[in-house]
Amino acid sequence: MIEHVNTLAYRIATMAGAALVAGAALLFTPSPAGAQTAPPTAAGNYNFVYNGRPAAVTVAHDCGPDCFSVSGRTAHWEMRLQPQGIWVDPTQGVWTGDGVAFTTQTGNQGTLIPA
Repeated sequence: MIEHVNTLAYRIATMAGAALVAGAALLFTPSPAGAQTAPPTAAGNYNFVYNGRPAAVTVAHDCGPDCFSVSGRTAHWEMRLQPQGIWVDPTQGVWTGDGVAFTTQTGNQGTLIPA
């Protein structure tokens, strides 16, 4: 009887251990190749309207996965997707949630509109 109980306890412990290992493997399995978040703004030419003045800019998908760039005559931002779901250029402090309305470090806002 004691051997039967020990065998049953061993089987339960083995099954529980296997379930934990399987669960951990799912947690640490890398995302499939190409599982990237598409930038919220299509590549192309835009006007960036800031303080009521438009400036010509180009949006490109040229800075790697989960990233898009906005380049103009005097600025270049590389907007990288953050875990919070917003796009940030960490060097400039500019961020956007939707790829249209952008906010600066100082709280000023600008809007990206198609050219």
